Amino acid sequence: MAAALLCLLLAALAGVGTAWPAAAGSAARLRLQVEADAAGVGQNLVPNPSFEEVAQGRPVGWSWDRRNTDATFALVNDAHSGRHAVRITNGTPTSPHVFGQMVLAGGVRLTPGQTYTLSLYAKSRDPGIAWVGGGEGWWMRLLLSGTGGKWRRFTQTFVARESVFPLMVNTDGPTTGFLVDDIKLEQGDHPTPFLDALETRPVELVLEAPTVLSVPGAEATLRAFIHVGEGASPGPARVTLSPAGGKPLTATTRALPPGLSRLQISWTPGARPAQHWQVTVKVGNRTEQASLQLYTAASYQAAEREARAAIAALQATKARAAARGVPTNYARAARVIAQRFLGVAARKRDADLLPAATADAQFLAALCREQDATLRATLAGKQPRREVPNPSLTGLRLGDGCFWAGDEPVMLVGALGYDELERELDTYRDYGFNVIGDDFNAFSAFQMLRGEEQWDETALPRLAANWDRLRQLNLVAAYNPTLHYFPEWALTRYPDITGGDPVDRLPDWSGLNRHAGQRVKTYGGFFPFAIDSPNLRRLVSRYYGKLMPELAKHSLFHVIWLMNEPTYRSTDPHYLELFRAYLRRKFPDIAALNAAWGTQHPSFDAIGYPAQAGSPAKWDWLTFHQDQVASWFEWLAAEIKQHHPRALLSNKPMAWTLLHPEEGIDWEREAELWEIPGCDASRSPDTSTYAFGWVEAAMLFDFQKSVAPEKPLADHEYHYVHSPNLSSEYVRATYFHSYLHGLRMSQFWVWSTGQIGPGAAGAGMDHTAWSQPRVAWGTATAALDLRRLARYIAAFPGRPKVRLYYSRPSLYLDHATHTGGILHAYQAANGLDAPVGFITDRMIRAGKLDGCELLIVPAATHVERNVRAAIEAYARAGGHVALLGESLSRDEYGRPHPTPLALPDDRTVRLEKVDRDALVPALEQAYQWAGVSRPVRALTPQGRPAWPVECRVAVVDGRRVCAIVGLNREPVTVRLEAQPPVRGWEDLITGRRGKGRTLTVKPLDVSLLRLEP
Repeated sequence: MAAALLCLLLAALAGVGTAWPAAAGSAARLRLQVEADAAGVGQNLVPNPSFEEVAQGRPVGWSWDRRNTDATFALVNDAHSGRHAVRITNGTPTSPHVFGQMVLAGGVRLTPGQTYTLSLYAKSRDPGIAWVGGGEGWWMRLLLSGTGGKWRRFTQTFVARESVFPLMVNTDGPTTGFLVDDIKLEQGDHPTPFLDALETRPVELVLEAPTVLSVPGAEATLRAFIHVGEGASPGPARVTLSPAGGKPLTATTRALPPGLSRLQISWTPGARPAQHWQVTVKVGNRTEQASLQLYTAASYQAAEREARAAIAALQATKARAAARGVPTNYARAARVIAQRFLGVAARKRDADLLPAATADAQFLAALCREQDATLRATLAGKQPRREVPNPSLTGLRLGDGCFWAGDEPVMLVGALGYDELERELDTYRDYGFNVIGDDFNAFSAFQMLRGEEQWDETALPRLAANWDRLRQLNLVAAYNPTLHYFPEWALTRYPDITGGDPVDRLPDWSGLNRHAGQRVKTYGGFFPFAIDSPNLRRLVSRYYGKLMPELAKHSLFHVIWLMNEPTYRSTDPHYLELFRAYLRRKFPDIAALNAAWGTQHPSFDAIGYPAQAGSPAKWDWLTFHQDQVASWFEWLAAEIKQHHPRALLSNKPMAWTLLHPEEGIDWEREAELWEIPGCDASRSPDTSTYAFGWVEAAMLFDFQKSVAPEKPLADHEYHYVHSPNLSSEYVRATYFHSYLHGLRMSQFWVWSTGQIGPGAAGAGMDHTAWSQPRVAWGTATAALDLRRLARYIAAFPGRPKVRLYYSRPSLYLDHATHTGGILHAYQAANGLDAPVGFITDRMIRAGKLDGCELLIVPAATHVERNVRAAIEAYARAGGHVALLGESLSRDEYGRPHPTPLALPDDRTVRLEKVDRDALVPALEQAYQWAGVSRPVRALTPQGRPAWPVECRVAVVDGRRVCAIVGLNREPVTVRLEAQPPVRGWEDLITGRRGKGRTLTVKPLDVSLLRLEP
């Protein structure tokens, strides 16, 4: 093989439970050891792992299925080893159950309970959401990430659960392409070299050198494998190790015998090792080189000393600034982050994660030095003061889509957590946070009801004491009196709570599968009960009757969100009876129902759950189902309000369910019901098209603002971090983007260090936000900046003049077509310099198309007759309509409308292609044709939209303020076009000023530009 194996073998090369001695000796030493055998090379259990056996253009034993995507598969010659690799592309937006996959026929035979390691080589700029793995239910997933266009090895160790392990390569989201080669599945707890495709040269050399090498002890070790063909005489192997800025180390072996030899390269780096090393192995005319970063106990200790010194210096400068009345918010955040996360770095060191520990300590030292210099410059009058308002939050009010303290808007930013958050509460405000997800104690749970007449009498006093503390800290509480921690005695006593099915206990929500083998029942996300159960409602009413009067007494400003990540499905007999009763009320007789459905049911009693996707029965089932779930939440709200009339209510469904009505969430009624429409939304750093994944969250916020523009929005479980090594810039971009789309309150998941190193972790407890200091700094500065600039953020997103039709009939009956149309059209429209909104069937019937400059109908094949007529009337009255693909041709039962669609030709544009990339120029033309208001345009030097750069404008204090978010993946030059022309600008976030109308927007850039006319 020509390329070096650049695999991360940290687990294999690091000891366990190391006592962290200093490196022995002051001089580096090198020694070599050669063994003429294949010891240490595990047997590969995957057939045709390098795709060298090919038949009819496909690798033998592997199949490809693009399923419901436009993903492509090809064999290419750009291989890691041998002649072939697999290339996969995908242009389909990410959505649940939407994927393409390559599958190994028959899977791989394993021994349950044994440890195995899966590895492969991949190459890409950005693979999107892609993984290799499988198992039953696809439980084992090795996620791929960008490799900078170079081959890189990915590995994951697991314990087998099944005897036949399904193995596959999946693409779950858009990517311009990724390559896969040399898949290996072997027994053992670490990966060994891939030697299946040895070339036929006389001498083959494989150097096993990771890009990052952790050395917890005194000696570092690498390996190389050398294959000498019969008759070849390559002589000895020569190894050279070159430390950056130091003297190279060289050693030579004896002449190598024929066959496979394993070369162990060991050296003592010395007490003060260089961090960067280059290793060269030469055998005959074959040479392999690799560069690596070396981390030792000594390098960590040096970084830790630098961080402690920088913390002390910053603390001294901060004290001087405070004494002179100079604001120190950002310095306080840097100091508290450095103090906390230096302890986290020590935990990483103790878990043999030396590279991460050292990098964290180095970052914290640099952060404190930077903030110390900034604060000293402020003291010297060379930097402007950055004052962050800190009004009393006890008397906040709601209005015009915001929270208000007096006449000033307030942005609420904080965390969600449990015991760790409670222990660190005294420093919570230092990070810049002003709201807290207050469910870190069991007093919030339904389980305080211990029996029919028994209560945990300590719960409410603990609640009051805790809220007294939060009020003293000037915090807002986002409080969840959770129902999913149900009183277990009631669950087992009253069978109607679980639809008549007996259970042993509550489900385990931790993600650790602790209740395996026991009888449990769920109806969806965090729903362990049937909403139509009489005993359930009686007990909930008693719980609220006990809890809510206590909440009403407390002056702490609090928002109550009702349920955690709710989704609901039921086919219980009683639920079906309710459905049949609904049908009897809707249809005069069974004949009328059969005529609508195209069925032959003999009676209403014969109707069951309509499982067939797209069937006419789905319209009535999902209408009934969403009404039932919405009515449940309305009942909960009424129960709370009778005890706490001033309660500010919210909820926390997951954002992705906006396009999945079968999960039961009616987002339109949610937005109308709650004082503060809430959600649980996700952002991600991995996407092939954008600088970060933003579509799910922003689309929901734009939907909620369309339905309830006067209400502030909340994300009660702000998801943005589920992977390591994320930047502060990424974090800040997600926050600003969400708040510019109407978010006003958020609590991030999760204030917990989570699992450090190997071991079982609960749901969302790997690579948490609060295990990464860069993420903490990005979160803290985003919170401080959003609070400091609240009056400007409050002006966004503005009322949309462009609206996408959200068609319930199409969503229910032609789900894939309509959701695909929405996703493509929304993304295309978002980068065209105007706020994008939605309009629903009910909004159209209520006359809310008035004021819409362009209505986009995104492949909505199905529409009710009166809604269709309202759209026709809107166009006849001068409105503009863009039809994407086939639209408005069938009714809510899938029947063709009896008359053709009557839209005036001069008010209608028809676009056949509905994919995002084709829609960008097509919608730009439609915007121009419709005269869509765009006071400031972000254009390329060639005059085209700078898509996907996001540009929005608002007027604050009579001045134009332009928000720019770098959703682009590569830097782009942007020209701001406006009337009157832009002559210059000031970035309100950084204080930076610029002349003219041209600027460079880099990926993840966020700017709030006050424009100079």
